[in-house]
Amino acid sequence: MAWEEESIETGADFQEVGGGKNKLKLIIIVLVVGGLAAAGWFFKDKIFGGDDNPEEAVKEGKMSENNGDKKGGASEEDDTESMDDEGDDAAAGFRVNLEKFTINLSGEGQHFLVTSIVLEVSTEALRDEFIDVDDKALTMIKTRDQINSLLRTKTYAQMRDADEVNEAADEIKHKLSRKLRSGKVLSVYFSEFLVD
Repeated sequence: MAWEEESIETGADFQEVGGGKNKLKLIIIVLVVGGLAAAGWFFKDKIFGGDDNPEEAVKEGKMSENNGDKKGGASEEDDTESMDDEGDDAAAGFRVNLEKFTINLSGEGQHFLVTSIVLEVSTEALRDEFIDVDDKALTMIKTRDQINSLLRTKTYAQMRDADEVNEAADEIKHKLSRKLRSGKVLSVYFSEFLVD
C-alpha cells in the first residue's frame, strides 16, 4: 500500500496523511450545532409564544385585531364593521358602506350605471371619520364626489367589461388613498352593479 509506505518514508503521522477523521468530526459538529439552533428557534416560538409579528398572531387567532370598541349607535354599526379575512393573505380592514350611486356614463347614447360600493379601509379611525355625523373634513362627501367624477368618465362598453370594472375599482382605491389624511383604502367592492 502506497500511502503506508509514503507515511513511513516521510515520517508523517498516519492521521496527518489521511485527515479523514478530522473532516468527519467537523461535519458532525456542524450538523449537531445546526440542529440544536433549529430546535431552539422552533421551541422558542412554541414555549414562549414568540408573537414578534402581531399581524401573524391576528391571522392565527392568538390576538384580536380590534378590541370591540366601536363608536356610535346602531345605524353606524350597520354601515361599518370589521371585514372577515377568511383565508385571504391581505390584512383585514374595516368596512364602509357608501350610499347607492346612479351615474350617467360618457359616450354616445344614454347609458347609466347604478352601483353600491363598499370600501375596506385600513384603520378604525378612518372608518369612524367616514361615518362621523359632524364630518368637519367632509370625508364622505369628498369621497362620493371623487368616485362620481371617476366613474362618469367611463363608457358603457368599459363598464360591461369585467377587466375594465376591476381597473376602475383599482383607480378608485388609489385616488382615494392619495387624498385621505389618515390610513388608506385597502379594497373597493361593488356590492351592486347594474349597467343600462
